[in-house]
Amino acid sequence: MSARSSARSAGGARQSRTFAVVLATALIATTFSAAPAFADTKKDQPALDLSPGISQQTFDMWESAGNPLGFEGGTTLEAYGGSMYWINRLTGAGGYWNNGITGAGVDVALIDTGIAPVPALSEAGKIINGPDLSFDSQTPGLEYVDLFGHGTHLAGIIAGHAPGANIHRDNDTEFLGMAPGARLVNMKVADAVGAVDVSQVIAAIDWVVEHKDDNGMNIRVITLAYGTDGVQPYEIDPLAHAVERAWHEGIVVVVAAGNDGLGTALRNPATDPYVITVGATENAGIWGRMSDDVIAPFSSCGNNARHVDVVAPGKSIVSLRNPGSMADMQNPEARIDEDLFVGSGTSQAAAVVAGAIALVLEDRPELNPDQVKQLLADNSRSVGASANCEGA
Repeated sequence: MSARSSARSAGGARQSRTFAVVLATALIATTFSAAPAFADTKKDQPALDLSPGISQQTFDMWESAGNPLGFEGGTTLEAYGGSMYWINRLTGAGGYWNNGITGAGVDVALIDTGIAPVPALSEAGKIINGPDLSFDSQTPGLEYVDLFGHGTHLAGIIAGHAPGANIHRDNDTEFLGMAPGARLVNMKVADAVGAVDVSQVIAAIDWVVEHKDDNGMNIRVITLAYGTDGVQPYEIDPLAHAVERAWHEGIVVVVAAGNDGLGTALRNPATDPYVITVGATENAGIWGRMSDDVIAPFSSCGNNARHVDVVAPGKSIVSLRNPGSMADMQNPEARIDEDLFVGSGTSQAAAVVAGAIALVLEDRPELNPDQVKQLLADNSRSVGASANCEGA
């Protein structure tokens, strides 16, 4: 589909892009007939040009945890508006769970700083380690380990599941990510300070494509929170080439729009139409109610040529803490109790969407990436922002 196509209802009213969204109103199995077949849009790939190094622009903002909602007698998860308890209710993920859909059987490849086996990610089989392509891999004992903290935070949003937790919409005491039954494929590319080269990210994407069905894996989603600051067109960008290849091989590629602020252009590979580019919203009023959500001021929007496809919660998100990581040591004010951590960014928003897609693909495994993208475009709601900032 065209990245710029607009979705309209039968009456001609514009349907939104806001992800808060899609799950709440449209992704329940019984509401959809079979998705339309899409023409094969794969095009000949151009010769690859050199690309600049990866930017850390999507590494996000860790912030003070000292802003709970103050619900008298409420649990920790109820007390913070950006907790997964509220996000799972807002997006409708909990409704999927109560219908027996948890993301089970769907593997999500997270190309990031690694994933730490913290309690909510420690159940048997939850994490599958791919090759460690980071600079840390040269040091024995540091392979696969998340020394930065970013990857673990996103992993919790996508598929966290506290040990023994009851997967139910009303569980307000135990941590649950969007798709608690999904597995995570740990593709570590960044080291302890977040340093990574574009060649490492491309290699990780290529590995996922080549091995997506190996040894019982079923990798249907890639989550990528990196981007280059190069200005070359996506048609000749090597990172864009890699994500397109994954897309055409049946893997939905979810990328963060970037944290450069409203009115700024997207970075590669978010500029490529063969990805789902995600911006971030924040709540400006009552948590659990989407009508007062707005675009977060740090969220990159894009321009008329290419803008975000969808937006999702990305401000003050409470996910898993990785004790001793760089993020944890440098931002102690972001800690909540022993296990949780507060952060903001389009990376977090992308993780919300990736988890949602895992739910959709368990329910409707026949969908291809084009159909998943169209599904989001046709069934999300507006937050009243410009088409560039929320999608159109």
